[in-house]
Amino acid sequence: MPLNMAAKKSPLHNLPFKIAHSSFIYLGVHVTIRFENLFQANFAPLLTRTKDDLERWSLLHLSLVARINSIKMNTLPKFLYLYQCLPIFLPNTFFKKIDGLILPFIWDKKPPRMRKQLLQRPKPDGGLALPDFRFYYWAANLRIIQYWLQSRVIFPPPTWLEMEAASSTPASLSSLAHSSVTGAYSSFTNNICVKTTLKIWNQFRRHFGFQTTSSLAPVASNPAFPPIYD
Repeated sequence: MPLNMAAKKSPLHNLPFKIAHSSFIYLGVHVTIRFENLFQANFAPLLTRTKDDLERWSLLHLSLVARINSIKMNTLPKFLYLYQCLPIFLPNTFFKKIDGLILPFIWDKKPPRMRKQLLQRPKPDGGLALPDFRFYYWAANLRIIQYWLQSRVIFPPPTWLEMEAASSTPASLSSLAHSSVTGAYSSFTNNICVKTTLKIWNQFRRHFGFQTTSSLAPVASNPAFPPIYD
């Protein structure tokens, strides 16, 4: 699939491959030529399929625990796979749509008898371990932050990590991760994956209330420290 003008001008018909001009499917993921179309090609159809699945399963005589287990075993893995494969920012409204599909199924379209937050507690704490899809989304994407923070000690570093680090100079990835959520530090890179990871990271930080610059922020290659421009 040609991704830029130079590739589009090349004689692709001479290659021994099937050329896709707008999108193709790889390991169950729809890869589109434009980054902004990834959501519509992957998550939107998954929401529709989830709605259809839950409507079909609602005809079964299942207990509350069985309905929650069906969400864990059948619905969550499909979303988790896309979370891990696609660096896409998902707003809170997306997870409200998921709740709007799951909760009526869990309660068999009857009035809820327990708050969602109680259901999501671990079983030792009195809950039923109902998955929090937003937390799984954060966990899947923020594993990238761990690579950023350990980029100087990972040897050999993954190629994607080297590319993201090179796209962020003169700032370092660790300094961007430790910066304040109000700083416009995504302007230091034109890498859409880095920008999206920062956006998800800041979404996570706002939720848990740690938004200021971290005391662990490095001095070297830190955009908040003006001498890096000298």
